[in-house]
Order: sequence, then structure tokens, then C-alpha cells
Amino acid sequence: PPVGTRLYVDPPEIIDPTMEPSSTFDINITIDDVIDMRICEFNLTYDTTVLGWFSIDILRVQGQMPRALTDANDEFGYVWIRLTYSTSVTTSDPIALVTIGFHVEAMGVSLLDLHDTELTDSVGQPIPHTAFDGFFATLIQDIAVTSAVPSKNWAYKGELLNINVTAKNLGNMEESFEVKAYYDSAPIGTIP
Repeated sequence: PPVGTRLYVDPPEIIDPTMEPSSTFDINITIDDVIDMRICEFNLTYDTTVLGWFSIDILRVQGQMPRALTDANDEFGYVWIRLTYSTSVTTSDPIALVTIGFHVEAMGVSLLDLHDTELTDSVGQPIPHTAFDGFFATLIQDIAVTSAVPSKNWAYKGELLNINVTAKNLGNMEESFEVKAYYDSAPIGTIP
């Protein structure tokens, strides 16, 4: 597990093929294991062809509401936030700082890229930390070979042996692929 101060998207992954356009979900920007944090600033970017933001909720932390500066632009796909706390925040447990609501614009995938992060202590010094992105997907790629059955369990050299291979698309997007057969490392056949 990562050590030190962490700022991260929570949950880190939302992978759900049932989230069709107009579905909504929330993520938190969460801090963990921080000492004497007075300012938290970050930029969260996303793919606007897949997602759009619809709400930003600044959360009460250790009994205080921070002064918040926000700039969100759905056309360019970013949410920038700077939180300033009147009393420093210290915690060894995860604390959600902000909740951001998204709506699904189209089937697809989007990184929830948490970057340009800055944490500052009560004397204005930067707090070393690691930022962790999130990920959203409603398209699932999952091609699987579900069975491979030979016509016989053994064969002599030069004898014909048929292998019935069943491949299925277990995802929710159309895909083209090839099934390749090998004897040890030598290729013996390819079928689109």
C-alpha cells in the first residue's frame, strides 16, 4: 500500500456496463495521512465526449467549512478547486474533501485525471504527497475463448486433427479479432 500523504479519487474505478447516457454517479476527492494541511488545490480533468459534471459539493472537514474557489468548465472538461481551511487539517484516516457529480454523456471510457495538486501547511510550505487518478468505463472489452475441443485426443504424424474453438464476445462493444492456433511455439492456423 502507498505510504505518506495521499490525495485521490474515490472510488478509484467505476466500471459498469449498465451506466448508459443520462446515468449519474459521484466521486470524492479524498485526503489521507496528512499533517497540518491548510490549503488543498487540484485540477480534475475528464473526457467530455463521455462525461459531464453537474454538481460540486464542498464538504465539512473536522467541523469546519473551507473557503473554496472553484472553476469548472464542461466544454473543456475540468474542475479546478482550491480549499483554504481556517484551522489546519491533520488526519491518519481518509477524509472526503469534495464530492463531484458526473452524468454519462455517451458509452465509453474516461480517465478522471487528478493533477496540478498542491497541499500547503500552516506556514506556507508544500506538503509532499502523491495524487491518484480515477477511472470510469461503461464499455467493456472482453473477448474470451470459452472452449477448445479436439476431434480426437491423439493423432499420428500427418493425420488430420480438427479443433473446434468457440470464442465469445463477453463485453458490450463490437470487436473484430483473430483466433490463432499454435503447436508449441509454431503457428499452425489463424481464423478471423
